[in-house]
Amino acid sequence: MCPIFLISCKTLEGVDLFKNFLSNLQFSNTESNIENEAYGGEFHVSRTFKKNNNHILAGIVHKGKFRQNQKTLLGPNNEGTFTDVEIKSIHCNGVPVISVKAGQMCSILIKLQRFHEKWLQIAGGEIRKGMVLLDFKDGLGVEACYSFKAEFWSYDDTPYTIKSTF
Repeated sequence: MCPIFLISCKTLEGVDLFKNFLSNLQFSNTESNIENEAYGGEFHVSRTFKKNNNHILAGIVHKGKFRQNQKTLLGPNNEGTFTDVEIKSIHCNGVPVISVKAGQMCSILIKLQRFHEKWLQIAGGEIRKGMVLLDFKDGLGVEACYSFKAEFWSYDDTPYTIKSTF
């Protein structure tokens, strides 16, 4: 069953019913969500900003949960290593929040720990798009992966040229 809502953009008739429906949807707490939180968080950086010598990362939380004053790992740099950073503040749609969870887009202000200028130089002098923030609760070692094997399936008639280093 799929609900259909008639909403008028001019008179806003039906918006209240739609908002009521959305607020009554229940959160799905599946085993995969629980498993994701058990292994820590994963935040993918899609944009970076620097304001008043502070680094701001914008992106989406793919797994787990991040909160203010949390210590995390940022990386990889060009050598595949990660460095410790601390989350100073989190903003969702310009509003400060205490924490964010999987599926939310946000901006995170980070504080690099002392003596990380060398790590930043290896990263090309800046924090860049494509890096990740990781939170591993049980202290597992973290390594970057630069190559992997994949099996690619296409279900449409679009021609693809697939070769090594695709």
